[in-house]
Amino acid sequence: MDSFWGDLGLEPTREVSAIKRAYARKARECHPEEDPEGFLRLREAYQTALDYAQRDGAVPAGQARAESAQPPEGTEALEASREPEGAGGWTLAEEPEDGPNPFEDGEAIRQFLELYTGKQRRDSKRWLDYFTSTPFLDAARDAQFTQLMLEHVTRLEGEYPVNREFLNWLCVAYQFVGKKIVYRNPDGSDRVEFQFQLYQGARFDGLEAVLEIARKGPLPKPFLNNELAVLTSFIEYWHLVGLAQAGEWDEEAVGMYSRIIGCYAASYITDKCRQSPDMDYERHPAGLRVLSHFFELYELPEELYRIAWQKLDLKSAVMGRAKILYGTVREQVLARLPDIGGEKRESFAKLKSETNAYFIGCYQRAGSDPQKDREETDTLFAREDFQRALLDRRFVEEDMLHIWVNENKCDYYLQRVIDFYEAHDGAPCARQVIERARQMLAVQAKADREREDGNAPVREGTPTLRDRPFFRHWVNTGFCTARDPETGMNLMDYLNQELPYLADWSRRFLGVEGDCIPEPVTVSLMLGEDRVEVRFHLRYMDFLRNGVLVCRPCLEWERVAVLADTDPFFFFLPITVTTYNRYEEVKAELLRRLEDTAAPEECRGAVAACLAGQMCRLPLPGELLVPDGDEPPEDGEALKDEDEHEGMTQEPLPPEAALPFELFAEDAEHLYGCAWFQRDRALLLFQQTQYGRFGAEDGEYEDVPDSEAAVALAQQLLEEAIHPRGLALEELKNLPEAVYVDPDFMTIARDPNREGAEMPRELLGEAVTREALEELLWLYADGRVNRLELSWSCAAPAGEEQVCVPRRSLVFLKDGAKYACLYFDDFRAQFYALLARPELYGKGKTEFVPFRQSKLFSDVIHRGFSTIRRQLPTVFSQVSWPNILAAGIWNYAVNVTHGRSKYNMDKQLLGGFAEERARNNEDARFYFYAYPDAAVWMDGQGGTQGLAVDELARDRLQQTLVRFLEGAYPRLRLTWGSEPGGRRHIVLLHEEGRFLLAWLDEEKQDAEFHVADRYTYMDVEGKKYPKATFQGRVVGAYLVHDCPALRNALELLIANLDEPKRVLHKFAEYAGEKPVKARSYEDIWADLVGDGE
Repeated sequence: MDSFWGDLGLEPTREVSAIKRAYARKARECHPEEDPEGFLRLREAYQTALDYAQRDGAVPAGQARAESAQPPEGTEALEASREPEGAGGWTLAEEPEDGPNPFEDGEAIRQFLELYTGKQRRDSKRWLDYFTSTPFLDAARDAQFTQLMLEHVTRLEGEYPVNREFLNWLCVAYQFVGKKIVYRNPDGSDRVEFQFQLYQGARFDGLEAVLEIARKGPLPKPFLNNELAVLTSFIEYWHLVGLAQAGEWDEEAVGMYSRIIGCYAASYITDKCRQSPDMDYERHPAGLRVLSHFFELYELPEELYRIAWQKLDLKSAVMGRAKILYGTVREQVLARLPDIGGEKRESFAKLKSETNAYFIGCYQRAGSDPQKDREETDTLFAREDFQRALLDRRFVEEDMLHIWVNENKCDYYLQRVIDFYEAHDGAPCARQVIERARQMLAVQAKADREREDGNAPVREGTPTLRDRPFFRHWVNTGFCTARDPETGMNLMDYLNQELPYLADWSRRFLGVEGDCIPEPVTVSLMLGEDRVEVRFHLRYMDFLRNGVLVCRPCLEWERVAVLADTDPFFFFLPITVTTYNRYEEVKAELLRRLEDTAAPEECRGAVAACLAGQMCRLPLPGELLVPDGDEPPEDGEALKDEDEHEGMTQEPLPPEAALPFELFAEDAEHLYGCAWFQRDRALLLFQQTQYGRFGAEDGEYEDVPDSEAAVALAQQLLEEAIHPRGLALEELKNLPEAVYVDPDFMTIARDPNREGAEMPRELLGEAVTREALEELLWLYADGRVNRLELSWSCAAPAGEEQVCVPRRSLVFLKDGAKYACLYFDDFRAQFYALLARPELYGKGKTEFVPFRQSKLFSDVIHRGFSTIRRQLPTVFSQVSWPNILAAGIWNYAVNVTHGRSKYNMDKQLLGGFAEERARNNEDARFYFYAYPDAAVWMDGQGGTQGLAVDELARDRLQQTLVRFLEGAYPRLRLTWGSEPGGRRHIVLLHEEGRFLLAWLDEEKQDAEFHVADRYTYMDVEGKKYPKATFQGRVVGAYLVHDCPALRNALELLIANLDEPKRVLHKFAEYAGEKPVKARSYEDIWADLVGDGE
């Protein structure tokens, strides 16, 4: 066997793919920097073998050389390379070679010179076409080609300097960016350096020649849009080349190939890409040319062609745009798999449709009926089409990994998925599906644990760490600064993910209601002769040792470690301390003893490491701490004798001075603390949350000499933080023009003194004073006001005429034990809600919470007035001028803005505004929470018309509603749903400028009419209601509307179809047909719905 075949470890062959695979295997064993001679010999053997194969016409020479590039390393990281101008490192590409350059007369260099010296040399599109052409891609990574390109650029530099258009696409094709930096030398001359960033995988033997070309011209700016999309395609192309050269198509490689191919589906292809570094979702048609070249180069396994056929929908690429984009790839796939065009691909559409009810049922049961979950899951797995789907790559990648395996699936289903793929480990993406299913099981386990703990009752008697909800409270409140010294992991960060603090359970544990400052739960224990009172507060723990408050750890580990009882041992840990060299010993003991608690097994290791880290903080005996200003011993070494004290101006500090001296205070919502650092003689005021400590503004105090001074200052600061003074009304520079008050008469009636009974219902003009506002705010804080509105006039939007006078309003609201502060801006038709804890916004879970007649996000619901009061200085300074959202304390009150129509409905339902102050114009569009499925109306001649309300028919429905309100039709019915017995209807009736509105729910067999005159309905003596005749029937006069009132009632109802009861159940809002003789639901339905069936 010739020596070059031996170097490749290959028998003589003309199969190019075999030569490439052999070279790739050997190249991984022979690095050019470690064995340059061996690598050069391997490279020469590779070229010789390719020439041997070429002599039989196997592949073009340029193509063979293009395939010689080493596999890329990936696409994520960036490699930085700083190259001084004129300097060049040694590379194989610079070694002289005998004979003429084989690319001198090749197509790649001919096309390059033709464009580089032609009239279109500044045409960016022509350069894009060149760098994605077959001749260039064949030669791109051959060192001889790049060297030849450099030689021509250098030779032509005087007449044809390197231009930006050429250089831009050169950088894209070779996957690097750079910048020129000019330095001023000491002698006054300039020194130029270039800094290049190479996308990982961009390095190859001839790259230095390309970088040298880049140094000759204006370097492009960072890539965006089309350039970034094409750059991504080059990165993906060379990644695929690397996979093909390795020739080892395992599941990971096939998965990567599949993900890359999926990025070139027709929906992602555009010639106007909006690509940016943080968004990767589009590809340019030129990238498809690069991808097509990959299929030209390599013989691939059959499965890969099938993936391309499916993901690129090549079966339909026979005409039009699809043929232009994918015609070449289609031909390449058909050349390898001629029969694939006739194969029928299973869509699994029926499977997906028929399993919706199963998954919805599992989600709604939430594990409450395990037997039903098992039965239905077993039925699903018994389906033959589901078994086939589990082995179908496209279904697995597009459905299983994203939809069919998530946290909403029941435990038994996820375990069955794991069992299936463990038994079929060769199935597509088996490892990924198993890993994801296990992750979802873990997520569900945490969610179940959190739900169980949150709903668990508070046990009577002494709390114990064998009770998991209490263990959760203890570990979240006793170790706010604990961290693992080996990994740096913060305990609170870990607990937020695995065992988060449950505020509602902790409030029940402490008996907290409303805004009251909680009293601690105290456990009294003996430790030798010391009596230690362990006090469990809402968000922290503190300790009394023989009646004295403990402000920093003071119990020796040896005293605590000998305790046999689990609870006392762990209760003492927050004030237990030892030297840092005992970390491993302490961690091992904690890990052992956590087995006797309710700590979840998977959490014990992390908890033990962090708790040990907090306790092991003292210096070793002989290691001295020195006050700030003195130099400590170098490298932490102990002072050996008294002579070494001579340079020190103060006495060394005791070992415990290494620990901060801390005090805490809290109210129902906030925890504040002060930490005094003895060595620095500095004190810090901070707010402690489950997400960390946040220093207070101007909260650093220097030169605090001793612990007594620290305690005195800390107590003063904490008192001011917990009990802020006043209501900051001085920040309200512009007093409101009007104030509207809605008292809570139920609360006032329960007070024997009836405080607040005489409060005004409104204040206007000069009656609005700071004194009056202060009195009303304190009544609101005391729960005696349901709604307090401060209102200012504002401009109307240009070109918009509103039926209501535009205002800006700050509204304080109460709904039972829930409080909110909302700001309504009629000019912008937007409203905002004051965050309860701005410092925690975006860091925890949020959900919708019912509030008044609608709902708000949980993070804008206040448990009392205190969290509103803390922010009043900022609130009042903002609302004095229209400057809301400037300080980051507000959130949008709704997650989607639907324009002024929905805004006015929210003003009524959430803000409590009267209809006459929040009514829409008569010609405004109606906002539907969900559009009806059908509309039926009766015209003036008694004929009936119907409309199926799809997306295209919505404008006609809007027009029909307006026409009805104008009096064009006597009857109009809107229907949601299609199955009889499960539908809901709104029926509108009109006669001579008078209107009725009825609501019918077939499932509940409920029929109700909107009340037009609420006071008549509620106040008529003896319930002898006045009557009216309407469309030939006697009805209650209080049900008959004028047009504006009917429109408003209709808008409120259709905007809340997700939960109609918010509107229907409002007191005196809807009623029956009194005072006429009662009709059955069936008769009302037949009258209002049946005729139009």
